Amino acid sequence: MFRISTACFLILGLFLASCGRGTPDPETSVTVHLPDGDGGLIILEELRVRELLPLDSQPPGPDARASFAPDPASPGFYLLRFSDGGVVSLLLSPGEQTLVTRHGKGGQWTYDVQGSPGSSLLREYFYHRADDEAILDSLGQVFRDSRSLTDFVRIREQLDSQYTLLLEGHRQWVFRFIMDHDTSLAGLFLLNQRFGNGPVFSEEDAFGLMEHLDTLLYARYKGNLHVLDHRRRVSAFRRSRFALDLAMQRLAPGRPAPALSLRDASDQDWRLSSLAGQPILLHFWASGDARSRRDNRELPSLLRTHPQVQPVSVSMDTQREAWLAAVALDGLEWTQVSELLGMESPAAIKYLPEKSLPVYVLIDSRGKIVSRVQDLETLRTALEDLKKRG
Repeated sequence: MFRISTACFLILGLFLASCGRGTPDPETSVTVHLPDGDGGLIILEELRVRELLPLDSQPPGPDARASFAPDPASPGFYLLRFSDGGVVSLLLSPGEQTLVTRHGKGGQWTYDVQGSPGSSLLREYFYHRADDEAILDSLGQVFRDSRSLTDFVRIREQLDSQYTLLLEGHRQWVFRFIMDHDTSLAGLFLLNQRFGNGPVFSEEDAFGLMEHLDTLLYARYKGNLHVLDHRRRVSAFRRSRFALDLAMQRLAPGRPAPALSLRDASDQDWRLSSLAGQPILLHFWASGDARSRRDNRELPSLLRTHPQVQPVSVSMDTQREAWLAAVALDGLEWTQVSELLGMESPAAIKYLPEKSLPVYVLIDSRGKIVSRVQDLETLRTALEDLKKRG
């Protein structure tokens, strides 16, 4: 009887141990289906914080499928590269069985994603961006086709306005999309995307969004490499913004205008001190900056109504030819100076700590800063106030 009881306990112990192990976690897999055929190699890469790591490569089998088995310990970003140059971005989480179906080949193809919510979010973003990029391309084509027309200036102004609206609409859509899915790492991916000639968001404009994602994602994915890197970026930006605040305090109204010594358009020495005793407007701009060039079309007429102010345009260009050509085209008929060092110039370090253009610094006859603004309407008000003060 004792031996039977012992055997029963042994069997029961083994049964309970096997139950304790439970069902093993499902393996992560990515299956690529090419129903329209493509015999080339498919490459799977992991997009890490500062490197792209090749993981595997497979040709499609007889069933037009290729299978991959990444092993993410935490959600991460991956790229599927196809032999025709096409790329599909994925956001994979442990245990997901993802099916990517690509339709078409060459330059015309689409794709669907099943089994990976994060990858589906990235797909939705890329499809929206493709629609906006098609509009952007059409604006570019109109620009190229209109350069020889007599009313090109008017057409360019309309195109600039449409481009600005398109850029702002794209930015707002991405912002809402991130906020609607703010517990997904997809937000980090979208936060670092580009559209048109630059990033969708600057750190300055999107810092509130960056902090929001940092708070939610760090709590949810504390050890994730992408989340930790984002947290480091947020901390670094906080420190840099503190330094920026200190620099901006030195440019506050009532503070002495920092000294400047540059070369003018005739390659002669020019110093800010040469205008001592007169009201001065320092105009910081660059030939390649769209906002600067748009303001330049209105600036001459504005300054003609304030002849008591001595304007000086300080270019952040690096190429002399581009700088002087823009001066002539925009009709800036006053003192032009530049170090041709771009945003690395001492003038930029002193007056442009936020590194954005255009900037207008109004200085009174005592050499004190009256105002520092970045738009013409606020400048117009500051000039009127200075005129009233005499």
